Amino acid sequence: MISDGVNSIVFSSLKSNTDHFTVNSLTRIEGFIEGDNAKINWDIEVEENAKLDIILFDLFEGAREVEINVSAKGKTDVKVYVASLADNMNKHFNIKVYNNFGYAKSLVKMYGLNKGSAKFLFDGTTSVKKGAKKCDVRQDGRIINFSSKSRSTVSPKLLVGENDVKASHGAVVGFIDSKTLFYLMSRGLSTEQALSLYAKGSFMTFVDILSDEGIKCKVEEALGVLK
Repeated sequence: MISDGVNSIVFSSLKSNTDHFTVNSLTRIEGFIEGDNAKINWDIEVEENAKLDIILFDLFEGAREVEINVSAKGKTDVKVYVASLADNMNKHFNIKVYNNFGYAKSLVKMYGLNKGSAKFLFDGTTSVKKGAKKCDVRQDGRIINFSSKSRSTVSPKLLVGENDVKASHGAVVGFIDSKTLFYLMSRGLSTEQALSLYAKGSFMTFVDILSDEGIKCKVEEALGVLK
């Protein structure tokens, strides 16, 4: 589907999928992951001067194994956003971006909430090949635990073979801030209601990025019943 010069690839119900994409223009891939045992494996090649945005939402219970490999083949701009909720089923997201040429940009953001005892893992690897000067790359990973039984790990990796670049990463794993929780409960919310509101606020950060109205409606509906 072409809209306003953007090539849009939409997965309104993404369960299991193995695919290869070649991106040579401004492209957006948006998906809503669901199902009991979703396995996704994508290999994506981004050509010179192309731009790629990936936005994935995963808000339902079910095991997940997601691997996305992006190979940037020139002066490119790649952004990957993942929002995921875990409860008692294990989830693993592994996002790799390979910057092989100079002046490439990449940003990976993975935000998660672990409500239960799930083993929840965000793996991210961004590499910059030697000679790929002036690249600008960033990784952010964050998982907030709601239970003392939660098992969460955020593991960003930067493999940089060139000095003349900008490269940074951030990783946060922890429990909801007690001051934030106290503030919400001081407004008359129960602990469960406060945690639910916090969860919705965390994921709404990515909702505004969505362009497909069908997926946006599914996300908002899922957030509306989030408990």
